Amino acid sequence: MSLLQMSIQGGALIFTAAVVRLGAKNRLPRRTFLALWWMAFARLLIPFSIPSPFSAYNAAYNLTGYGAAPQVQATPTLAAQAETAASAAAVHWATPVWTLVWAFGAVLLAAYFISGYVYFRSKFRFSLPVTDSFALEYVQGQRLRRRVRLRQSEMAGVPMTYGILRPVILLPKGMDWSDKGQIRCVLAHEMTHIRHFDTLWKLISTAALCLHWFNPLVWMLCVLFGRDLELFCDECTVRQLGGASRQAYAMALIQLEERKSGLQTFGSCFSRNSTEERIRSIMRLKKTSVAALLAAVLLVVGVTAAFATSAERTGMAAEDAEMVRRFQFHGWENMTVSAFRERAEVLLDEPEMHEWWLRIEGNSEYYELQDTDPLCEFLYHILNELTAERWKSREHGGASVKGFPQSFDPATFEYFFRMDILEPESLTVGEYHKAMHGMWDDMDKVLEKLSYAQCQDGHYMREYLAEEQKKVCGQWSSEALRIEILSVSYRPANAAGRTSNTDLDGYTEAEGQASYIETERFPGDMDAKPGQRSDDDLGSYTEQLPDEKETQISRGLPGEATGSSDRNDAVVVKDDGTGRRAEDAVRAWPPATKADYDSALQLKVSGYKDMTLEKFNASLLEWSNQNHERSERIACSLGYGEMYDEAGLTDEEREFISLTWFASGLENGEMVRSHYTGRLQDPLLTGTTCSVSFHEPGLRDAWAELWYQYSYHITDKSDVTVRERDQCIGGFARSVQKYWQDADAKELLHANKNDMVRLLQTLAEENSTEKVRIQVSADGVSYEKMDEPLID
Repeated sequence: MSLLQMSIQGGALIFTAAVVRLGAKNRLPRRTFLALWWMAFARLLIPFSIPSPFSAYNAAYNLTGYGAAPQVQATPTLAAQAETAASAAAVHWATPVWTLVWAFGAVLLAAYFISGYVYFRSKFRFSLPVTDSFALEYVQGQRLRRRVRLRQSEMAGVPMTYGILRPVILLPKGMDWSDKGQIRCVLAHEMTHIRHFDTLWKLISTAALCLHWFNPLVWMLCVLFGRDLELFCDECTVRQLGGASRQAYAMALIQLEERKSGLQTFGSCFSRNSTEERIRSIMRLKKTSVAALLAAVLLVVGVTAAFATSAERTGMAAEDAEMVRRFQFHGWENMTVSAFRERAEVLLDEPEMHEWWLRIEGNSEYYELQDTDPLCEFLYHILNELTAERWKSREHGGASVKGFPQSFDPATFEYFFRMDILEPESLTVGEYHKAMHGMWDDMDKVLEKLSYAQCQDGHYMREYLAEEQKKVCGQWSSEALRIEILSVSYRPANAAGRTSNTDLDGYTEAEGQASYIETERFPGDMDAKPGQRSDDDLGSYTEQLPDEKETQISRGLPGEATGSSDRNDAVVVKDDGTGRRAEDAVRAWPPATKADYDSALQLKVSGYKDMTLEKFNASLLEWSNQNHERSERIACSLGYGEMYDEAGLTDEEREFISLTWFASGLENGEMVRSHYTGRLQDPLLTGTTCSVSFHEPGLRDAWAELWYQYSYHITDKSDVTVRERDQCIGGFARSVQKYWQDADAKELLHANKNDMVRLLQTLAEENSTEKVRIQVSADGVSYEKMDEPLID
């Protein structure tokens, strides 16, 4: 937590406790208010938060959000440009100026208290030991572990105590030693201060005041804390001396009425301020009832839980949240996209902000919170999109699902749409943001009002979906923003254990062109095999001979990088068996061109396989820095498997790009990331997805699917060649594929996840060396299967 956050939350607790004290100080035990002040000091001095579901700040957090985007369009003016420049300057100067002001005040106040303490100690340095036998015997009879010294001085106006580990009770030299009753009351009071470590609490209150000198509520805290400290000490002393001593104790207060000036920061004196209040409190002292004690406990617990704790963290860390809020410029929703980009880029150019951005953009935790946390939503749907290299055209996707009691699988409608910014000088950020969420909300409701019969009627759904797409896009498009549907996919509800026989099963549409495909159901309905449309039944599947298995293994990469938050792991199997990764949200780059691959293949020099990884990775890093866009397009195309369809590369060139170039790129990425995280992690890859189907016409359908992740560790890249690394991870991937192709279908259907984990770990060990270790964790393996008879 920042100092300002600590001060604000501490101030809220102080104010609440002060209001409670005003109304209940004579009804509750004195310790109640001391406990509240202790909690206030803890909140002011402890620099971390304690999340609680009972925190009052949860309500404030839940109220935070985005209002409706205004419809008023704004255009940049000279005044707006001036405001941008002023804000940029403020970013550089505001924080240091206020920090210097705070530090000056804190040091000045601390110097005042320290000089006062030094003067205080020097003033009483020549005090003399007390020789009165009654006083000495009384102090020795208290049996404290710390040795308490009794001293007297002409400079002391009233009795006082100072020192924590070696406490001293300092008495005025003019004390009437013959008045044993008064001496007894005074010593009992000071011994109570020592027993309660009140001098230490005075020191803590002084530290809080020095740190939060700018907060008037903290000054009030120190005053009220000093009073309640004395009142509680009076209460404990009277109970120790007995109720009959109440009058004598009050007379001692009157006789020793405060004559001391200055701040008593590091000590406690018998006579502080508010003597009249203390006398009234003493005379009203009575036994604490069970009800009052219970009320005090509930009050302290309730106020502490509400104001000393922080809102439960359901979003960003406080430091990251502060950085994101710096981009939420005043009136950002009304700013044009161009004006917002201009101001955001000024901030992103700062070294500190640039380092933060590199660290935050790959945070998977924040990405998962983008639908529930307003700041995460702003980060990914506003800031990230409008400052991206391809900011004028962004793609998004979603799905609408509706289940029915009579179906095993729900009806599913998936869609992708593109938002093209046509006029960034007139389109406001709020309008862009509202259109994005409007598309999601309306498309997600497409199936909401439909009945089971309608969802199963293919002809009706084709017309209905086409009409809904046109209507929704028309509603949210404008002259400044064009929205188009890129592709949709609809699957009707299926009965348990069977493939649906509706004429819409497998219906897809891409760029307005409808196609009809047969499907063989794999886990999650992710895999589809093209077939021919039947005049009677579009949902029928291709019959196969009994005991014949059909195996699909996505070709290409031995592994793909994980952690990219805008992709899922669905693999659509095309008619040539190629694996094509389907994106969940945004395709950031277009397909790589032949020129892109030719540029990358310049790294495939003679003898590159015998180069050390350290040397080859350095040359790849240099190439990537000079060819950033080419590198991004190739990486994106690898994820889609497009290089095999369109680039026309030889097998050797394909292996170089998909294995050598890809793996070294991952290693470079982890190396660069380690400069910001402080730790170097092993590359994590996702293996090729393997699927098998087993079919007996009219009798049973069965399938199995394996998905896995693995990592590899290289101790010293200067001692490992490209050939050694590629043989290990490439050999591992080929071993898994060979096992899957050669395995008997029944063997696969009888296997379980543990069997597959052991198999993968065995293959990883076989393909590892002392220099390159492949690791497979059970958490990174998924094995699903289904083997059920068809029931007519």
